[in-house]
Formats: sequence, C-alpha cells, structure tokens
Amino acid sequence: MRIMSKREHLADYQKSVRFLVVSLSLLACSILIVILLMIYFAKAQKETVEKSMINQLNQTHHNLLMTTRNMEYLARQIYFDPALTAYSVGTDRADFAQSVAAANQLSMYLANYNYLHSIYYYNARLNEFYTSHTGNVFKREVFFDVGAADLVSDFLDYDGLLIRRTIPVPYQQVEKEVYTVFCYDKSAANQEQRNIVMINMNAEYILQYLQANNQENGQESSGCTVLLNKEGELLGITPHDYMGGGDIQAIREQVLDREDVRRNFTVSIEGKKMFVVFMPSESVNWILVGIQPYDRLFHQANRMFITVLIVSFIVVGVLTVFIALLPGKVITPMAAMESLVEIEKSNRQSMAWIMQQQYLKMLLHTDMRNNRDEVKTKLSWLECRINMDAEYLLFLFVFDFERMMMEDKPAEQIKRQVMQRITEVYCSQELELDNFFVDMDFNQIVWAVSREHAGLISEDNYYILRHMIEEVHQKTQVWFSVIVSENSADLFGLERIYAKTGSCQEQLFITGPGSIIEAVNQAKIQQADYIYPSLLEEHMLNAIRQGDGMEGMNCFDKLIDKAVAAGQSNVVMFTLRHAAMSLKTLLSSYKSAEPLPEGIHDVIPGLDLYNCKTVKEARELFCQAILELSELYQKPQDSRHNQIVSDAVQIIKDSYGDPDLDLNRLAGEAKLSAVYFGRMFKKITGKTAGNYIQEYRIEMAKELLDKTQDSVQKIAEKTGFSSTSYFSTVFRKLCRMSPNEYRHRPENEQKM
Repeated sequence: MRIMSKREHLADYQKSVRFLVVSLSLLACSILIVILLMIYFAKAQKETVEKSMINQLNQTHHNLLMTTRNMEYLARQIYFDPALTAYSVGTDRADFAQSVAAANQLSMYLANYNYLHSIYYYNARLNEFYTSHTGNVFKREVFFDVGAADLVSDFLDYDGLLIRRTIPVPYQQVEKEVYTVFCYDKSAANQEQRNIVMINMNAEYILQYLQANNQENGQESSGCTVLLNKEGELLGITPHDYMGGGDIQAIREQVLDREDVRRNFTVSIEGKKMFVVFMPSESVNWILVGIQPYDRLFHQANRMFITVLIVSFIVVGVLTVFIALLPGKVITPMAAMESLVEIEKSNRQSMAWIMQQQYLKMLLHTDMRNNRDEVKTKLSWLECRINMDAEYLLFLFVFDFERMMMEDKPAEQIKRQVMQRITEVYCSQELELDNFFVDMDFNQIVWAVSREHAGLISEDNYYILRHMIEEVHQKTQVWFSVIVSENSADLFGLERIYAKTGSCQEQLFITGPGSIIEAVNQAKIQQADYIYPSLLEEHMLNAIRQGDGMEGMNCFDKLIDKAVAAGQSNVVMFTLRHAAMSLKTLLSSYKSAEPLPEGIHDVIPGLDLYNCKTVKEARELFCQAILELSELYQKPQDSRHNQIVSDAVQIIKDSYGDPDLDLNRLAGEAKLSAVYFGRMFKKITGKTAGNYIQEYRIEMAKELLDKTQDSVQKIAEKTGFSSTSYFSTVFRKLCRMSPNEYRHRPENEQKM
C-alpha cells in the first residue's frame, strides 16, 4: 500500500471539510426557506381571518341595531306588575335608558314565565333583583352571530311571553338557577365561577338539542346560537350550518383579547369542544356558543398550516437527497485522522484528542466483558495468555499510556497500572507485561511486546502507534518493534507461536516495503536486527505463478543470501520457515480443473525442513519445490489465460456502451488483481485493456456514423464515452479526423 504524503493527506482532508461545509450550508438555507414560507402563510391566513371577522362584525352590528329596536318596542309594550310601576317607560333621555334596561331584563325573565310562576318566593325575590340592576347603562358593543337576529324573532313574540324554540328544563334545575340568580355574590371571582357552572349545566341540553335537530333534518349542524339572560340561564337555541367564527386563534385575537372582553371558557363534553364567547354589556347579554361535534372548525382553520408543513417536509427531503448526491470526496475517519496525525504529530494534546474523539469511537466495537465465556476458553487453551482484537489492544496502550504520561507518572507506576487494568478488564490471572501478546485471524496482527518480543501491526494503524511508541520510550525506556507484512498471518501461525515462543525472544524482525522502512527511520525508532525482504519474496511468488521457475529460484537465492549475510543462524531459519509457509499457501490457492500431480505435497518443504543440516540442503529442497510449482502453474497457464482473455473480450463486446467498463471491472470478473490481469491481457492481445476498449468503441461508433443519422452526442453515449468532447478527441486520435468529417467523407456520401 502506497503511503500518502503529508500534502496529499492535507488536500484530501481539506476537500472533505469543504464538502461538509457546503452540504451543511445548503441544508441550513433550505430549513430557513421553509421557516420563512411557514411564517408567510401563517401571516396570510391571519390577515384573511381578520378581514372575515371585520366583515362579520359589520354585519352583526347591523343585526344588533335591528334587534335593539325590536327590544325597545317590546319594552314599551310590556305590561308591568304594579310593584314595578316605577320602571315604566319615561319620556326624558335618562328615564328612557333606564326603562330600556329594565324592560330588557324583564322581557328575558318573562320568557321563562311557564317555569317561574310555580316558585314560592318569586315576587319577593324579583323586587330585590330588579332594584339591584336598575343602574346599568345600555351599550351596543355586542358580538353577534348572523343567526342571532333570527333567534330573537323566533322565540320572542311581540308580547314577549311566547317561546318557540326552547328545550325542556327540569323543574328542580330552574328552581336552583333562579335561587342562584337572586342570591349570587356580585364579586368578579364568584360571578366568573358561577358562569362556568351555568355553562356546564346548559351544555348538555345544547348537545341534546343539536342531536335531535340533526335527526329531524337529516343533516349535521356545525354549530348553534344560544340566547342566555344576564345570569347565564338558557333561553333559546337556533342551529346553523356555519358558525361565524372562522379560525379559533383569530376569534381569540379579535374578540377574547379585546379590552372589553373579560371571559373566555372552553368546555369539553364527551371529547367534543364547545367554544363560548361572552361579550360584556350592561343591558343586553347575548352569548355566542359554538359547538363542533366533529371538530370541523379546527380542521378548516388548520388546513393551510398542515398543507404548508407537508410541503416543507417534501422540500427538506428533496434537498437532503440532492446534497447527498453532490459530487465530492468524503474520506474515511481513519484517513482524516491519519492526515491530522501527520500535520499535528508534534502536538501531544492534539494527538490525544484526535485518537480519543475520532479513532477510538470508530474502533472500539469489541467489549470483552460481554464475551467472558469465550475469553475463559481461550485463556485455558493459551495457558492464561489473552487472545483479543488488535484494535482493542491498541486502545489499551494508547489510552492508558497517553493518559498516564500526561500526568507525568513514573515508568514503574505506569507499567503496574497497565497490568492492573488488563487484569481487571479481562478477568485473567496475574500476567507479566513482558509476556503479554495478542494475535488476530486475517493479515492484520498487533503483537504488544517489550524489547525482547516482536510486534505486528497493520499499515493503517502504524502512524497511530508510532507516535505513542516514542512517548512510551521516553517515559519507560521500553521499545516496541513494529512488523508490517501482508503475510503476517503466515509469518506467525498459531501453532508455531505457541510452540516456538522462545525463539522469538532473541531477535526483532521488521518486514514490509521500503516506504514503511523509511517511515521507521524518519521516526527514529530503534532499528531491528534484521529486515525481512518481503518484496523479494513477493517477486519469487509472482515468478512461480507465471511459470518462470528460473526467476523464482533466482529470487530465492537472493533471499537466502541476505539471511546468510546477517551472520545469524536463527535469521536463516526464520527466512526458511517463512518461505516454506508462503509456498504452502501458494499451493493451497492453486485452482485447476486437472488433478494435482502425485507427490506434489511431498515436494513442498514442511516439517522435513528442520531435518536439513546445512543451508545447501535447504537450497536444494526449495529449488526443487519452486520448479515443481512453476511447472504446475505453467501447464494450464496458456489455455487458462487464453480463456480468461477470451471471456474479457466478450464482456467488452457486450458492454462497450457502459461508461464504467474498464480494466478494474474486467479484472474483477476474472477474479484477478488489476496489475496481473493487465499484463496477461497485453501479453495475449498485444494491447492494453484500456486501448482495446477504446478501439472497439471507436469501431462501433464508425459503424453507427455510416449506418445511422444519430447525432454525435447520441453516438458518444451509445458507445460508452462520458462526454462528446472526449469522444471526439479519441476519435480524432485513432482515425485522424473528427466524427463529422468521417460521416461526410466522399466515399460515405456515395454510399448514402
């Protein structure tokens, strides 16, 4: 894996930051636009309701004037009791106002004459009641529903005694109401409480009336207008299909919040809402009561708001999808963290913050406390040595060492605390830190060791651990060696680790490409005693795969020569064991329809390697194995490679119109690496896969130019080119002319 430079890391990080800023900005703008639209529609709805209320008030004011005149007429026609002759109609202005008030109150009470005449103390209480109400001044500031005028004419005849539309009220209820009326406390609090009680008593009757009216008329009534006297007694009801109130909020703003309106009650009856508006008037006390059994009023008032809300969610969803599909490069948290490590590697606090906030959140997915049974099984098998995930071990060292080193604790104390933490987390027996190691399946292994051990770590995690290694050495004088290898799982097989642990304690090994070695040198980490040439080994394996046995033996000789030059026998044994494991892996990965030759497994060096007494014997054994494997790969190579290339050519012919058709896709179909497939394709066809695809697309384009009248842009799309300009460039490069020149060449015009 190529290690990106500091500038490349920084450029990728900056691209990601820019993309994130643009995405968040677009999302914020879309949310702001939605909020502004909702405010605009709410304001428009409010203005509409206000205009409707003004028109309604103007109309109801006219009805009020007509009703008042009728009441003035009724007041002049009423026959008074002899005890109340002092309140007969007068001629001057003051007497007239007083007479109108008295007549208004009297006409309302006489409407209930059929109930009041049986009450025992009627006459005595009536004198007291009228005496306490003669000082009222008549006002015309009354909120009226359109149906109120009809209501007056319906239930009040000219003599003021007949009731046409009333509902039956029990005798005991009337007696209680009249007694409460005559004996009520005039204080504001008690008056308001009494009104609430009165409304609750009358609400049941109102609902009963509406239900009876709906059954009689065969339709639902959305509301009604109710006539009450000054003390809240129910005098009459008239239903209507539209309750002239409109939006509830607008009614509250236009009516209930006015300075001359003091009472606002909402009564809930069996889940239905009754909206009550009290308008204060010292003489005429009409009350508009709207009952919505099916919440029509609220549905009509909120319809616009719900519509705007749905549209807003749709707009936000579309913008979110659009932002998600915007072109841009989003790097992974790991790559971003590596970039920041390279930029801020000298800042210890920044490093600690990055690791804890970015890296650890992504990697800490293993909680060994939830897998205690599995851990105990492995502990018994490994003789109290712990097997865990590499990332979690890295977390232990990074987190604990960073935290304790920032606290400037002594080296011995740090080692004791780390050992104690490991023991607590994994419920293991007493462990020595120097003997503590872990391994993983797959090719990425982290082996935590002291100076006497070797450590494995993947390339992706190398830069994280490198910074920690330097600081650990400064505090504890303990070095960690880093081994990077693509074949690390083969390098340290489980059975050989557990059986040959002692052989790994003498030397340190580092394997990996040159870029990693350079990074080790730049970081000034103590060099290992021997650097295993993994690239040379990879060249040997590739030569065997291609059937080139001579090149494979040449690479192996160089591999052994380097080990012998180190002057240490254990290095040679390490190299031979590793090469033997690589050859075994190569044989196990061989796939062919033909059966393997007999004895091929015996040729591959295995346990017999340990019986070799000299390096010369080991060379002969390995050279024989390399030749056998090379012949094995050589036999089916030509036919198999020809078939793979033939299949790839057929894919090109079938999918040349796909813009995503390239070398990587063909290699993926063949299940080979892009580099290996590219060399094989060029060896057989004489052309690179990219050139072959382009030439075939141009041939198909030439055929379409000759036989069809399609535009150049359409032909470019059909043949898999990403743009017309690129198509024209490739066409001119291969044909020495533009697509239009090719179409209008003389020989083509003669054919047409």
